[in-house]
Amino acid sequence: MNQLEQQLETAIKDPKQTEAFIQNLLQQEVYCLGHLIEEEPQHSHEHGGGCCQHDTEVSIMHWEDSRGNSFVPFFTSLDAMTEVVGEDEHYLCVQGLNFLALTEGETLLLNPESDLEWSFSAKEVREILQSQGL
Repeated sequence: MNQLEQQLETAIKDPKQTEAFIQNLLQQEVYCLGHLIEEEPQHSHEHGGGCCQHDTEVSIMHWEDSRGNSFVPFFTSLDAMTEVVGEDEHYLCVQGLNFLALTEGETLLLNPESDLEWSFSAKEVREILQSQGL
């Protein structure tokens, strides 16, 4: 379990720790299923500091919950992602703040199908981005 996951676990147990967790999330790299638009999806994975900035064109995978509502899954670590989806998926590694900017307007689910699951509504994402001056 990495430091971000430890902080997430603390925030799940103690809501007073939510703000500290979110601030850390914005600074850390997160993983999402997808690829750069200019790249043809292949079996190589796109990882990278700086490759996915706020204005980078990407294709990010959406999932549906049991009620048919769309959300964007993302993960605190590569291990957390591969536990859920396996190793054959294409993915991006993006700084948390940039990820929220890329997915503004979407419902986000951090670490879906795990004990460390955390949901962000589109409204919450907008509020976080506004608090960061975006």
